Amino acid sequence: MQRYYSAVLSLRASAQQTAIGINEFRGQPPSSHEVTRHVLQLPLFTIEYQLHGEPKSFIVRASQMNNAEAWHWTACDAGVAVIPKFGQHTLKRVSKPMAEKYGITQVGWSAATQVKWAEGIA
Repeated sequence: MQRYYSAVLSLRASAQQTAIGINEFRGQPPSSHEVTRHVLQLPLFTIEYQLHGEPKSFIVRASQMNNAEAWHWTACDAGVAVIPKFGQHTLKRVSKPMAEKYGITQVGWSAATQVKWAEGIA
């Protein structure tokens, strides 16, 4: 439950920051509907890693993914990194060497596969 809640807070914060950019010309804060719509448009990524030799994985929505982002999100999932609060622009990113000190290894990521729902099956 903690991991899910943390990921939701992080997604909401990043979406609100993006939505603020959308609404700058309007001079008003983003509505919760705009934030939710933006979050749902972000792609899903699957990240797999090992924490002290135990395999783990999770799915995260992010606007972009690369190795540095994957290591940082992995540190968040493992409880090493801090997930930013809304408006916190100075976030200290966790690097690969720092994450490895806490037992995080073999981080890999890929775009999450889309589920194909079968409708009309009786």
